Amino acid sequence: DDVEVNRTILRQIFQDQYEVCEAANGQDVLTALAQREVNILLLDLVMPVMDGYEVLAYLHSHDAYAELPVLAMTARGDSDGQARAIEMGAADFITKPFHPRVVRRRAHNVLANVENEWRKAMQAAKDHQITEMHRTIEEDGLTGLDNRESFFRKTAEMLQKNEDLPYDIIYFDIDHFKVINAPFHIEPGS
Repeated sequence: DDVEVNRTILRQIFQDQYEVCEAANGQDVLTALAQREVNILLLDLVMPVMDGYEVLAYLHSHDAYAELPVLAMTARGDSDGQARAIEMGAADFITKPFHPRVVRRRAHNVLANVENEWRKAMQAAKDHQITEMHRTIEEDGLTGLDNRESFFRKTAEMLQKNEDLPYDIIYFDIDHFKVINAPFHIEPGS
């Protein structure tokens, strides 16, 4: 924010919970972002040198900052500015004059949303990794078919599930399969 009294108010709101870094214009914001890791950016939309919309456009166009949550600051009643900021990637907005509880809550909500998204991404990555491990464990690397252990397990499950059905099971054990395995560096019995 280019108005020092606004920066002072925001510093007082957040100084007990966060390390606060201040910037008076958009160019100073970008300089500060390049020098330190930032968890959330409270960004005034109307500033000299480079306004908040230009900063939002810069952040959106640079991968290093594309996921940085931004809480845009607008004048009360500036619904066009609020909508434009949200469309440009701001996570939420706060209005001036500031109401400390609202400002704190909105910042908290934005950070909680970021953390939830991070947790979802981590869980999806873990789920994918587990699925790949199961596939690797149960699949023959050469043919893509179930390996011997997987075949026996799935057959036992099928037989237990449908005890009343008659089955004809044919099991082939191919001798001298080493001729096929060797060129692909696959261990015998895999």
